[in-house]
Amino acid sequence: DMEQLTVYGAGWCEDTTRIRRLLKQWGISYRYVDIDDNPAARRKIARWNKGWTMTPTVTYGRLESPRIFQPEDHELHAMVYECGFVRQGPLLL
Repeated sequence: DMEQLTVYGAGWCEDTTRIRRLLKQWGISYRYVDIDDNPAARRKIARWNKGWTMTPTVTYGRLESPRIFQPEDHELHAMVYECGFVRQGPLLL
C-alpha cells in the first residue's frame, strides 16, 4: 500500500519505540524500516536532514511527504489526522 505511514527508526532508540507504540495504540498500520539494517534508508534520512540521521523519521505515501523528524506525540497525531487516517484506538496525548 503506497498510501501508508513509514517509520524510519532504530531498535535502540526510545523515541522510535514510543512512536511505534502510539501508532499501535491508535490502530494505525505502518511500515517500519530499521536504519541499522538498511544503509540506503540511513543515507536517505541524512540527506533529508542536511547530514544528520534523526530517528524516528515518519513519512507518508509514495512520495514520503509530509515527513516529520523526531516528532512529539501531538505532531504525530496531527500528521495522522491530516493524512486522513481513522484512529481506532485510544488517543493518549
